[in-house]
Amino acid sequence: VVATSLMSVRAREAAERLSAAGGPSVSVVNVTRITPSPWREIAALVDGREFAVFLDESRGPGSPASYLLARVAETDPGARLRLVCCADAPSPFSTALLDEIVPTVERIEESLREAAAG
Repeated sequence: VVATSLMSVRAREAAERLSAAGGPSVSVVNVTRITPSPWREIAALVDGREFAVFLDESRGPGSPASYLLARVAETDPGARLRLVCCADAPSPFSTALLDEIVPTVERIEESLREAAAG
């Protein structure tokens, strides 16, 4: 999993849940900078992996994760890559509703299971 900030925390929790349930082993890379883009380092980390999930709490188009995924896909067209990001919906005014659009640990865990299944 390639993630930033809060999403890396949630990804670690999802990875721990999967491991405890006997699911696939998942590594989490916390991207600590966007500029200059670390896409080459990310591409090297993804190389040879069974799959990679790019996780972002931004909306997909134009998000840092979508950019990194696109650059990695250019270097490895056969890689199994998946983008998990904020739902393409207006941001709710109520903070209680944010979990409806921002990736939760449960949504991340489900996406990891799906990615591992192929």
